[in-house]
Amino acid sequence: MRIGPWWSCDFCGTIAWMEDEETSPASWAQFMHQEKNEWLVGCVACASLVRGLDPWLCLSCEGAIPSERKSFLYCSDLCRSLAETIRYRRTIESDGRIFRTDVSEALSIKEAWLFSGLVYGRRVTPAMREMVFAAKGRDCHVCGSPATDIDHIIGSGGDEVDNLQPLCGACHRAKSLGDMGVITPDDPRFAVYDMRRTAYLDRVRQIEPSRVCDDPLRWNALWRRLDSHRKRRANLIEERYVIGRSEGRRSSGMGVA
Repeated sequence: MRIGPWWSCDFCGTIAWMEDEETSPASWAQFMHQEKNEWLVGCVACASLVRGLDPWLCLSCEGAIPSERKSFLYCSDLCRSLAETIRYRRTIESDGRIFRTDVSEALSIKEAWLFSGLVYGRRVTPAMREMVFAAKGRDCHVCGSPATDIDHIIGSGGDEVDNLQPLCGACHRAKSLGDMGVITPDDPRFAVYDMRRTAYLDRVRQIEPSRVCDDPLRWNALWRRLDSHRKRRANLIEERYVIGRSEGRRSSGMGVA
């Protein structure tokens, strides 16, 4: 609705300043509520929800977040892991831990996964971890020191006990680094790998992060509020108007101008 020089979203109450405009903001949309026979104005996110589209943009890549995802912050686990790693690298560069061998090696492994388009994750459950220790002992199978990690002997293999072994942190990192290999410029995968690496380093090296998800100082204080805000707005519209997701149409009889 129009309130003096302001436009207010009829769905969530978001306000836009349009001092010299007689029409609603260009990125907003008007909807005819056929039961009430009146026009409603929706902001960008609400207009997308009403149309059955994906309204929220990923904080990492700025692509649309699929409606089937439970997260309101990232479009994929890869984008979530990318932002987490950027915040971690900015933190350890700031406090000097990046010069520790164990920290820099662990970071290199995770970055290599990301540049390859993969999410680095631990697949071994606590129960499986104890099962491996019980079956194979608690000493590193390489150097004999106390084991702290469970390693997949064949990285692409399964999670069976036969494919798992206890290792210390140093030996586990050394094995992971040795298994990764090197991608050279003549490799067909190099262009995409290098593109991801360059984009990642550009975000790491920004003096002031351009994305809030890259900022280790602000993120912990903001992400819950942001996630909650987006959920509230989505729930508000779901409660007021039944949104038809099938065929991207509304089921409550609202037409789009």
